[in-house]
Amino acid sequence: MVLFQIVCLIFLPIAYVVMARVDPETWRLTPPIFVAAWIGEATSVAVYGFYSYSEAWWFRVGGVPLLVPLIWPMVILSGRAVIRRLWPRLESAAPLAVGAIVFFDAAMVEVVAVRCGLWAWTEPGYLGVPLIGVVGWAIFAFAVTLLLRELAGRGRWLLVLGAPALLHLLLYVSWWLCFRWFWRGDWFGLFAAVAAALTLLALAVRRRERMEMNLAGVRLIAGGIFIALLAATHPGAGRVWLHVLLTSIPYALITDFQRKTLAGNPAAIQSAVHTR
Repeated sequence: MVLFQIVCLIFLPIAYVVMARVDPETWRLTPPIFVAAWIGEATSVAVYGFYSYSEAWWFRVGGVPLLVPLIWPMVILSGRAVIRRLWPRLESAAPLAVGAIVFFDAAMVEVVAVRCGLWAWTEPGYLGVPLIGVVGWAIFAFAVTLLLRELAGRGRWLLVLGAPALLHLLLYVSWWLCFRWFWRGDWFGLFAAVAAALTLLALAVRRRERMEMNLAGVRLIAGGIFIALLAATHPGAGRVWLHVLLTSIPYALITDFQRKTLAGNPAAIQSAVHTR
């Protein structure tokens, strides 16, 4: 845990600098998303009691390590940047699309984090992770992206309360309509189907567009940290490694590992988005 947190503290600023070159709004949007994420995490831990963080985390406030909400803006903004880069005409459906990407990201992170003891769930699930936990990531990303689209300027600070409120509303409704009754055990079949569908989608996207390394690199840094943690602590966890492999294939297919930036210009992604 000590080494993991040191690595996060070293690489997180680097990831934000890279992300700011991809999306100039990064520095302006990170503070409200950070506060909203802390409120959402703290209230979820306190109200539902479904999960708790390891005592080994540093800088815990309200039971939530501050590193967790510090990572949330990167998760959401990089997901939004992927949608803008690969599907620029999906602006009207961007909140749903970002939620879908974050769902897939969360499926990998949750399984690795739980196996490595970063946090633990009281609700049963696949490899120690309940489906509602992964869906919760997607719901929060959806809520933040939706509010970012609808709010402007200083009004975006309204997402500090709006995103957690929408998170809890949708969690409560989805729990009683679905997750209270279904998929409370092993949901590997569902995840494998999603992974297969995204792999096919990635193959189709690959023919016309791929992410440059300045955008993909942000996500590779985050994924690499968790994979390194798993390798250091559970190198023989075969099922978890299979899970990580299924998560990695779609991203590998849509990444151009030879091209650093779009048209050789870090700002070109933004102009490409606005001119299509």
